[in-house]
Amino acid sequence: MEIDWQVAEQIRQRYNDVISIFILPPSCKELEVRLKNRCQDSDEVIQRRLADAMSDMSHCCNFDYIVINDDFENALKDLVGIFQSKRLEASRVIGCKNPFIEELINQ
Repeated sequence: MEIDWQVAEQIRQRYNDVISIFILPPSCKELEVRLKNRCQDSDEVIQRRLADAMSDMSHCCNFDYIVINDDFENALKDLVGIFQSKRLEASRVIGCKNPFIEELINQ
């Protein structure tokens, strides 16, 4: 789910079992280049979006993980690693009453 930092904060306050990931651009200049290369927005809109992004990025340290999207494949690997790590947490595996683990423990 892609949400802004304010909604992420509300979700974290309401639910204790969420992971939050903030995806950062490699630089503000690169973000500007990417927005311009899309050819979807006027220069005025791009400048507003950059200002909004700067404000949003100031909240990145409130998230559980930060991924820098400098290269799509690397960023994707980082995201997959976060999901795999979370899926393998002992509390999640044991908490879901995994039959394999229950059998091992009860032998």
